[in-house]
Amino acid sequence: MAVTRPTGGRGKVIEVMTFDLPREDVDDFLQAVESAQVYIRRSPLCLKYQLSRQADGEPSFLLRVEWSRNRWSAQGLSSVDEMAAFDLGTSRYRPFRRHLGFFTVTDVDWEEP
Repeated sequence: MAVTRPTGGRGKVIEVMTFDLPREDVDDFLQAVESAQVYIRRSPLCLKYQLSRQADGEPSFLLRVEWSRNRWSAQGLSSVDEMAAFDLGTSRYRPFRRHLGFFTVTDVDWEEP
């Protein structure tokens, strides 16, 4: 049986999406995300976000956004202007995006202190 140590992630809704890009679009994509991140940072709903690249160097990325569950439940993301602006700033890459959905943290949650 795995032993877990809670990290306090219960007040979050986590949005996950992937981008599988052509190699020639990687630099432009990273610049677009760099520019558009200012919008998502402005949102009072956003707790954290992270863009990760596939470890073997393939042009695949994972975007993980942590939203405040309490605020998110009240407003819903459809009303988050900052996310709409971020989406518009990266709209060129929409054909390469796969939205995996919204998730909540379970009891199986641990990280090294």
